[in-house]
Amino acid sequence: MTKSFVVLMLALSVAFAQNSPPAEATGSIGGTVLDAGSRAPIPGAAVLLLTNTRQVNGTTIVERFSKRITVFTDAHGRYQASGLAAGQYPVSVSVNGASFSRVVTLGAGQNLGSVDFHISATGVVSGKVIDQNQEPVPGITVFLIGKEYQAGVLRAFYKSTATTNDHGEYRLERAEPGRAYLVRAERLERVIPAMSEVPADAKLRRPFLAPTYYPSAAAMAGTTPVVLHAGERREGVDIRMVKSASYCIDGTVEWEGGPGPLRFWIDGQHAVSGPGAPAYYPTGVAGLNGQIRICDLAAGEYKVSAEQGPTATMSAFPIFGAADVTIANDDSGVRVVAHRTRPLTGQVVWATPAGKPETAQLRISLDPMTPSIVGQTFAASPASIPGAFYFPNVFGADYAVRPTFNAPGLYVKEITYNGASILHEPMRLRSAPGDAGLRVTVARDGGTLRAAVTGEDGKAAGDAWVAVVPASASQAAMAATLVFGEIDQDGVYIAGSLPPGKYHVLASGAPLDTSPETIASLWRARPKAKLVEIVPGGTAEVKLEPVDIW
Repeated sequence: MTKSFVVLMLALSVAFAQNSPPAEATGSIGGTVLDAGSRAPIPGAAVLLLTNTRQVNGTTIVERFSKRITVFTDAHGRYQASGLAAGQYPVSVSVNGASFSRVVTLGAGQNLGSVDFHISATGVVSGKVIDQNQEPVPGITVFLIGKEYQAGVLRAFYKSTATTNDHGEYRLERAEPGRAYLVRAERLERVIPAMSEVPADAKLRRPFLAPTYYPSAAAMAGTTPVVLHAGERREGVDIRMVKSASYCIDGTVEWEGGPGPLRFWIDGQHAVSGPGAPAYYPTGVAGLNGQIRICDLAAGEYKVSAEQGPTATMSAFPIFGAADVTIANDDSGVRVVAHRTRPLTGQVVWATPAGKPETAQLRISLDPMTPSIVGQTFAASPASIPGAFYFPNVFGADYAVRPTFNAPGLYVKEITYNGASILHEPMRLRSAPGDAGLRVTVARDGGTLRAAVTGEDGKAAGDAWVAVVPASASQAAMAATLVFGEIDQDGVYIAGSLPPGKYHVLASGAPLDTSPETIASLWRARPKAKLVEIVPGGTAEVKLEPVDIW
């Protein structure tokens, strides 16, 4: 290689470096993971960052979760992830099978060292399932059931599940501290025949092990709740399953064209699927004549649902129907009529006339509350305000109505269905929706609350939640009107588009939710809250320190 060639290559390298775009400065996200109660560090906790950016020739390209970065806390509970481009990072911490998350915004070259997590360590419930002879029962599904409010209704949700081993032993994880859980054991058949072979003569039927709540209760009302401390391992939660007479539900499932081979579910109305826990509803397919016969059922209330997806011979759209059944001391009958999904129309109007043209839009979604279709979401196209919206296909079921806006200062003042208010209630479409119509009234004089949360040292709190509750709300209405959220990395929480009025505002070091335990704790903690007034279109600021609401 000649000397002149080397000189030429060096010159080209310098020129290329001068003309290349400068690399964007990278930063880091770090903090401490502590136990919420003792404030002791939690070593070995997995911290996951999902990055939505990557570098291409010095240019930041935005993608959706293009990279996963996992780091672990050291002996002092500290963690740090370095070399990060600017952007938003969902950050989650996993401790004992439970996950705690928040979104962090990182500027170019910024080093955040106080993205802390105060973790209320989840617990474990374990025990045995035995029969009336104290013998272990293997293959039993055990549920951990908690309660939360949804659309103003207190509902039971499956939180986790386990299956007993050959010794009848089970282990349920992810039990949050302070929550009152129910533990339920059931021999679960995922797939059931359309026509049970249990004898028609009740005298010839054998008793069966019925679904049983801890310690040995046939109904939810007679159970003993299990409440754990943070990180507790509660052993000896043994369930003695009770035997019951076997009852049957006989009937037909049919659609608008008559009886047919629809898929059916049976639900004991004990609970519905919750986050991280799959749905458990025994299912089968009816015969060509639509007949069903479901046996080995204890006395109680049930819901039988039927559904059929689109086929060339039956329907241009999916069809769905459900019926409630009560078994007292004898067999019961049911007729489930499934209807085609129908359109649902609605209007959105201003609470007061608009003084000038508006570009605001409403997006409205329906979240089913009927167990067998929980998890689906129905969304209408964005609607202008004022304007109309339209759901092309909606099942006849119960829904939580979820409106969102694309402009600040807007809030829902009223929601009516078929002329009745459902602002803090479910929308109940027990049969095909028809032409009843949904009406959403929107006001535009909402205000904003900016809460700055600091620790005892006066610096921005690393991890806290803020609760905002109308001062006039009763305890019963609190769950439906509560607004809450986690502070950002600067210790700030912003609640926008609040109706004008007075609010109780407080910060909690523990995560908030809509469980009855949290609602009761917030109600008791009202004397610790600050009273803040939101004026129409205004912004209120408040400084808070985390308080113990428990």
